[in-house]
Amino acid sequence: MTDTRDLAPLFAPRSVAVVGASSNLHRFGGIPIRLLLEYGFEGAIYPINPNRSEIGGLKSFPDIAALPETPDLAVFCCPRESVRPAMRQCAERGVGAAVVMTSGFAEVGEEGAALQEEILRIARGSGMRLLGPNCMGVVHVRSRLMATFTISIREDAPLTPGPVAVVTQSGALGACLISDLQDNGAGISALVSLGNEADVDFAECIEYFLDDPHTRVICGYLESVRNGAGLRAAALRALEAGKPIVLLKAGATEAGARAAMSHTAALATPHAVFASFARQFGVHLCESYGDLMETVCFLARAAPVRGNRLAILSFSGGAASLAADAAVAAGFEIPPLSGETRAKLREELSEYAAVDNPVDLVSLMVSRPDSSPLREAGRAVFSDPAVDAVCLIMGVYHHVGEKVAGDIGALFRESPKPLACAWLAGPPGEIAALRRSGVPVFGDARRAIRGLGALLCAGEAAERALRTPPPLDTARRARAREMVAAAARSEEGMLPIETCGALLDLYGIPRPEDALVDSAEDALAAWRGFGGPVALKAVSPGLVHKTDAGGVAVGLNAEEEIRAAAERMRALVPGCRLLVQRMAPGGVELLAGISRDPAFGPCVTAGLGGVFVEVLGEVDRRLPPFPAEEAEEMLRGLRGGAVLEGVRGGAGVSVPAAAAALARLSEMAVELGEEVAEVDINPLIVTSAGALAVDVRIRAG
Repeated sequence: MTDTRDLAPLFAPRSVAVVGASSNLHRFGGIPIRLLLEYGFEGAIYPINPNRSEIGGLKSFPDIAALPETPDLAVFCCPRESVRPAMRQCAERGVGAAVVMTSGFAEVGEEGAALQEEILRIARGSGMRLLGPNCMGVVHVRSRLMATFTISIREDAPLTPGPVAVVTQSGALGACLISDLQDNGAGISALVSLGNEADVDFAECIEYFLDDPHTRVICGYLESVRNGAGLRAAALRALEAGKPIVLLKAGATEAGARAAMSHTAALATPHAVFASFARQFGVHLCESYGDLMETVCFLARAAPVRGNRLAILSFSGGAASLAADAAVAAGFEIPPLSGETRAKLREELSEYAAVDNPVDLVSLMVSRPDSSPLREAGRAVFSDPAVDAVCLIMGVYHHVGEKVAGDIGALFRESPKPLACAWLAGPPGEIAALRRSGVPVFGDARRAIRGLGALLCAGEAAERALRTPPPLDTARRARAREMVAAAARSEEGMLPIETCGALLDLYGIPRPEDALVDSAEDALAAWRGFGGPVALKAVSPGLVHKTDAGGVAVGLNAEEEIRAAAERMRALVPGCRLLVQRMAPGGVELLAGISRDPAFGPCVTAGLGGVFVEVLGEVDRRLPPFPAEEAEEMLRGLRGGAVLEGVRGGAGVSVPAAAAALARLSEMAVELGEEVAEVDINPLIVTSAGALAVDVRIRAG
């Protein structure tokens, strides 16, 4: 857990200095002063401008050194060349935090980057926290702190405190979120624009708002992860606290950004790793700005979800079918309603309306405009003990929009269970009024399902987070690191095959019996000792992809076959050694491995191997360490995972055995840390009896 007490001067200062204050309160350097005054900031406000004696009715000072007291927070609106000397004065006075809204630093090139490093050194030398530079500032509504220059805080719509904290790497999107969250009735508790994120980072801000009793949901926009370990710890705390994190994440097209020597690393691209982290730790990723806005407004007010049984009420059978498909894909069940519930629905709906689940409301507002059939139908459904959540879908109804809006509002406020409403092509005025009154309304049923799915996934992730992986073995870690350090490496950093096998043995990952030999005669002797079919593999420091080079022969069980293959390989790769390996029994081929993500560190990847990885290209990932139960969910969740259970009458394989191997691989990933860059097990053959790592390559870090 990060100690966020040193962020208090940033979010709850007792006094604020504005460096570069402007006498025009509608310009860059004047907006923070105007907003602080308008919102009634209770502490002292010190404009810093050597050319003015008074700004906004406040005494102006020539510099930080001239102030009568040390301010908690300094807000920089001055030209770039003035930042460094003013920052030095702040450090000398012991200012707690600085918000540098000025641009022209690392975002513009080497000179700006050097200046950014210099002001960061000044800040750290005095213990001052630095937000930015190149940021939009910080807003904390309950502290009445408006240390920002954004024009999205409108004079005609004052901000009201709300349960949503916004953390963003884009100031412009942050400005949009301030405005839209206000218009949608949610409001914000705070907003922080990180800019270049030289010091205060995304994860720290999330940690701070997790400790804020007024924040219920944390949302934002993220481009790059500067502190993967911190973000992981914050996400875990968010699950424990029951505070959803909802993000827009840029960078989905980073695939192929770096060359990799293994299937594992090639498939573990930065964005894919982040998406896997989000699933593992319950962070909800949105597909668009509109999706983010609607989801956040819903989560800020939704009741907790107790299970995955969803009831759907829809004005249209077609819309209900589409919603049901989306719900099942999101992990929901659509259970039958009880006989009592169906009887109540039959009293309210027409005789030809479907009253099972989904419930078809048909034209109830047309046939019974003088009663409240929608309200009664909704109450009957959310009262059903077989229902954990409700999705209500309405459409059009402009002629009775006020009536429908009243019923939706009543149902949302009365339901003890999460109720997500989508109103398609409805009357804009009534929908806007509902949102302003605190009733979230989705514009599309699929997004309503995604909002409910965010609740469900967070609950499931929290449940998984309670699973404790085995404690790390310090003695084993020391032995493993000694083995890696002592091993000779190829020019590419690949460890010798003996070390790879020894590491698998150390971590209890089963592999076939084998022997490393230097000649065809020794290969024949090893085959005779095994007493059955073998595989023969050429081993040479520069030979990474043996199969592609013709350095692998399998199913050999005769003297002439083994001698011919050995001689061919020795001619193909002069000086190579030969690995004689007992043939693994037939089974399902998996690939498994470890790669290093630049932000999150080691990542374990698993998927179907053989032709499946070429055709499907699908893998799953987890941040280690994790227990075998988590690994089993990885495998069963693969699109082609049904092959593990057996197809066309074939026997299934031991998923628990494969999961155990992955869990041990996750322990290796953590214990070896930066000592290894990649581990590639391909294939990991799984049978009904167990799992065997048939081929392994390890590249040192």
